Amino acid sequence: MIRQTGAPLVGLIFMLSPGLAWAEDQPPAAEPEMQAQERVLLVELAGHYIAMPFPGFIAEEVTGDAVFPLMQSQRLSHDANVEQIDFVPVSESFDDWTGHLSALAIKAPDVAYETMVGSLVAPIRQICSPDRVLTTTISPQGSARFGTYVVMCGQYAENAAGVDEGEGEILLAVVLKTAAGAVKVWTEFRGPAFDLDNSETWPISEAELALYAVELQLRTNVWSIEG
Repeated sequence: MIRQTGAPLVGLIFMLSPGLAWAEDQPPAAEPEMQAQERVLLVELAGHYIAMPFPGFIAEEVTGDAVFPLMQSQRLSHDANVEQIDFVPVSESFDDWTGHLSALAIKAPDVAYETMVGSLVAPIRQICSPDRVLTTTISPQGSARFGTYVVMCGQYAENAAGVDEGEGEILLAVVLKTAAGAVKVWTEFRGPAFDLDNSETWPISEAELALYAVELQLRTNVWSIEG
């Protein structure tokens, strides 16, 4: 059975809080392992059904099942109650990408919202030059019930594992708390090292960043599964 959760909670609970969001409304009629409807992906992970926007690297005119030949996906099971799915362009790899979209679900009712948010920020701080990190948020837009977290790394640190010192990245993410646990959906755009204060040097334009941040707010939803 699918559990409908309540309304958003109010209050600041983390240094970057655009609002603690709870999933709500009605789940999709189908219960697919993975499905595409219009510009939304539907997946099942660790006791949750998750709806999220198409990756930012997919052209605007692509809809429905036409998305699948353009990207590749991998599922990771960290343990029985923690599952993740990643998407990258079909022409790239999971080790070497310029853009990706991911979702991670935890089936643990007591998992803390701030723990999920911290798991977005901490990994980038570990690989980024200390003076080249910026964290901020984009407030809920339109009918959105939650904001978007933004983490920028202008340049990776020297000898940081798995990345090139001459590159940087921008991360956009939303986090939702559910009756079953919690879910985070995030995307990252990677490119040459850039100036945090000069959007013309970013791996994604300021306009594209703002647009996708709103897409995350309006197209992401989560339903917890009981039983």
